[in-house]
Amino acid sequence: GDKGGDGGGWMRLMADSLHVDGILSACGQNSGGNQAGSGSGGTIYIEAQALDGAGAIYANGGAGDVGGGGGRIALHYEPSASDLSTLDISAAGGQGSNRAGQDGSIYP
Repeated sequence: GDKGGDGGGWMRLMADSLHVDGILSACGQNSGGNQAGSGSGGTIYIEAQALDGAGAIYANGGAGDVGGGGGRIALHYEPSASDLSTLDISAAGGQGSNRAGQDGSIYP
């Protein structure tokens, strides 16, 4: 049969300061064919006093015939020491030609 996509896995980052200019990704993979489900987004947990950067944090579901659900992103940081305004943060459900995946969650 057709192969479904793998899930996004998880990552946990703990630091005094985290500057994200690249991409942190726990995205699900696309499905491999008709009626095969795409992988759900995984989990990203970040705990940092200071969090900023111009990069991206993604836990999106994979795309295909049936989109995967979005994952979970939890950001624990000190607002007075952080600037998230230039970070691209997404836990979107994957696009599906038959059915799209539901969005995940971003905390806070």
